[in-house]
Formats: sequence, C-alpha cells, structure tokens
Amino acid sequence: MLVRLGHGLSVDGCSTTSTGGGSSPYLDDVIPSVCGDLDATIADSYSGSGQTWANLIASPADGSAQTDNDFWLGFTGTPSTDDPTFTGTPGDPAAYFNHDGLDYLTTKNLSAALTLSNAHKTDQAGTWIAVTYKVAPATSNADSIWGNRVGATDHALQIKQNGSLLQSNGSATAVKSGLFSNMPAATDVIIIVSWDGTATTNNIRAWRNSRTKTESSAAFGATTTAGSNSFSVMASNNGTGTMNLDTRLYGMAWGNAFIDDADAVAIIDHLNARHERTYA
Repeated sequence: MLVRLGHGLSVDGCSTTSTGGGSSPYLDDVIPSVCGDLDATIADSYSGSGQTWANLIASPADGSAQTDNDFWLGFTGTPSTDDPTFTGTPGDPAAYFNHDGLDYLTTKNLSAALTLSNAHKTDQAGTWIAVTYKVAPATSNADSIWGNRVGATDHALQIKQNGSLLQSNGSATAVKSGLFSNMPAATDVIIIVSWDGTATTNNIRAWRNSRTKTESSAAFGATTTAGSNSFSVMASNNGTGTMNLDTRLYGMAWGNAFIDDADAVAIIDHLNARHERTYA
C-alpha cells in the first residue's frame, strides 16, 4: 500500500523513494543536477490559480535563480485561450493540467533559464529533460512534447511524440529519429531524454516508461548561440505542434548533466511516489 508522506513523497512497505539526505522533498534530493522541477500536483508549484507554474528547486545546478526557471500558463502572463486548465485539488497527486488541443506552457524568460536556453548547443556536455503526462485518447505522434521552434534560421531543440529529436543551428536542422516508439493513446508516460552535445557517438539516452536506457548516436549542427524563440512544454514555441485534446500534463523537470540509468531510475522512483502511479 502506498502511504502519503507529504510534498508528494510516499512509502511502499518500509522503503522510501528518496535516496538523498532528506533536505528537500523535491528532485534535488535524489539527483544533484536538477535545475527545474515544476509539477501540477505540488501546491508550491501551482496553487490552483494564476499564470505562473513555479520552479520548486531553490538552488538550480546551473547557477540560475529559482524563478528564472518558472513557466507561464500559455504564452504570456495574461489569461488567454492557450492556457491549459488546472484540474483537481492543489497539492493532490491526481491533479493535472488538461489541454484542449491548443494549450501549452512556456518559459517566462528563456535567456534566464540557462539549461533550456543552451539545450541545443554543441558546447554543452550534458542536459536532461523529463516530462510526465497522459497521452490524449486520440493522439498525434507529430505533436511536440517540448522544445522551441526549429527551422533554418533558428537555434533550438525539440522532441516529438514519435521519438524524433530535432536540432537547429541557425542554418540547418538535424533530425534523429527512433529514440522511442510512437506514443500509445490514453496512457500515462514518463519520457526522459539526456544528451551530450559535444559528442557524436552514444550521445543520446532515452527512457520511455522504462528503467533501462535506449542509447543512440547523432551529430548536432555546430552552434554556441543561445536559444531563439520561446521554450514550451506540450508544444513548441508559441503553440506550434500542440498536444491533442485531453492530454494531461503532470510535471516537467530538467538538469545540466548527461545522465545514465542510475539517475534516471532515481527520477522515476521519485515521480512514481509523488504522483502515486507507476510509470516504470
């Protein structure tokens, strides 16, 4: 039986999911590279109203400020039709953001969110992003899980539900497909992707509802220019490729390391307990 401990941590039998020193109830207790941890099920991240989806990490690993990694509901701080609908009770593990097919969430200031701004760059030796959500009943695998707009003149990175990772370096777009298979409809998923932009061999690792990585090799287009456009989750840049009707977003986290199975499992175990469901 899963017993709630508060702040989303739980025990199953006699073991807790937190492997750190207990100083934080969030992901920085189990993995040191965390920069952002935003979650619909934690009231300190979203209270049930307002335009800010707040970062829970007090001291992000990349040296940015905690609030540098906050997101807007929709594209701006003004309520609009691109805002997802908070559903449930603040602080409840069953809470989520519901999407109507046009909704998404966006970084308040991409240049301040250092790890996301630099995610596409080939001088960055390690980045990871984890997203937990429920796939829409009628899903489109061309939709974007997260990213900013990719195109010939953009500096950006994007991942789609079909397992393709796209990177633009200002003059061309590189595509690496097959990181994971197409999303199954109406299924709770955790997607973790980590990459080393400085390498070209075994430089991308992905986990989809799995505790064991799939490793791939890909060459990104060379760039050391910071990201252009905005960075979104459940879409890419101002509503491009938004998720289908009734997609449910639970949380998003990211960090500045090229992680392997041990760190991925720590993230998965923590979020399994926080959300009171088993992703993997």
